[in-house]
Amino acid sequence: VRNPSAAFTRPTEDEWYKAAYSDPANPGTYHAHPTGSPIATSCTAPNALPDSANCDGAVGATTDVGSYPGSASANAAFDLGGNVWEWTESIAGVNRRIRGGSFTSPAATLTATSSGFDEDPLAADAELGFRVVPEPGPIGGLVAGWTALAAAAATRRRPPLDTNRTS
Repeated sequence: VRNPSAAFTRPTEDEWYKAAYSDPANPGTYHAHPTGSPIATSCTAPNALPDSANCDGAVGATTDVGSYPGSASANAAFDLGGNVWEWTESIAGVNRRIRGGSFTSPAATLTATSSGFDEDPLAADAELGFRVVPEPGPIGGLVAGWTALAAAAATRRRPPLDTNRTS
């Protein structure tokens, strides 16, 4: 249950799916790929071409959010396919739902029909991450949500602290 006074949360699976695949220009229409296109996603190094993502080992690690500027979803969200599997708030038995595929996932895993499954909520892995979204409310919450998303993405990409360093 969401805290009614919370400003941010993880999206539900339905919210995540809508951001990734729905077409706001054609209500009720959904794309097969998270790049807002009917064309299959290509797993490549970062570039500005459409229909590209960090998947299938093309990079071998996570990339910065927005490294594929030509491949945002039709809802202008980046990296909904590839990079990291994203936790949602949705629960499936004792597990949580994750969506989107990771930097090791084959392109076919990023499609609307294939990009989600159940995961142990205690799992920790370099291929798991999350997206923060604003709680429904005024437009100001939307701006704050995008700001928090950028901050969270920058935080998760920082290299681990070197605890063996002596200086």
